[in-house]
Amino acid sequence: MDDRWDELFGRLEVWRHLPNYQLERRADIFFSLYLREVVGRRVGTRLLATMLPELPIRKGLLDGEGQSNQSVKVDYALFSEDGRKVFFVELKTDQASRRTEQDAYLLRAVELGFGAVAQGIVDVARATTSHRKYHHLLSQLAEVGALRCPERSFANPSASLSAFRAQLDLVTIPEPEPSLEVLYVQPLASAEPSAIGFTEFAEIVAEHDDPLSTVFSESLRRWATVQAGDAAPRGC
Repeated sequence: MDDRWDELFGRLEVWRHLPNYQLERRADIFFSLYLREVVGRRVGTRLLATMLPELPIRKGLLDGEGQSNQSVKVDYALFSEDGRKVFFVELKTDQASRRTEQDAYLLRAVELGFGAVAQGIVDVARATTSHRKYHHLLSQLAEVGALRCPERSFANPSASLSAFRAQLDLVTIPEPEPSLEVLYVQPLASAEPSAIGFTEFAEIVAEHDDPLSTVFSESLRRWATVQAGDAAPRGC
């Protein structure tokens, strides 16, 4: 099995230097295994096991016009055990992929507060016709206390669209709302207190002695020191 992990991460190491290969979309599942532990240590807060990927933020909320039910996505949302804090985490495997536009809408979300973000998710769910996956999302948000709804409201993902929308009318946003903080996991640490570098991440991963953790921590250290595209091409 060790050889398989070596082969897999060796392949990621080669492919991450190619023009159209997005490492973060392939490696994010490995980051997710340790993310709760890494973020919890950084912020000094015990976090729930529930972690929500690709959490939607309603565009109409961010632009202030209130019309668009399209959304931008946050890589991960994590929740404190005491219900007082929510953490949005963005994963960047290429230092150059940090975007001013994305930073701006995340800061806007912080200004608006998580209660507004949660209500925006309900509004997006009300507008969608692909409602079954939103059953699962809203159910998990209710489990972590981000939404309040009648017991078992979203227990049946096969419910009709009309039944689903009727359930949405019963959803409320708990008060007081939790504070919202944005963190970045990226190759290089920076002066930003919100940035977690790969070297810091690797140190925590390396505390686990299983084969996956060993090879992943080694890869993280390489990804921190050799940026995508900087390695000598194979065969040259």
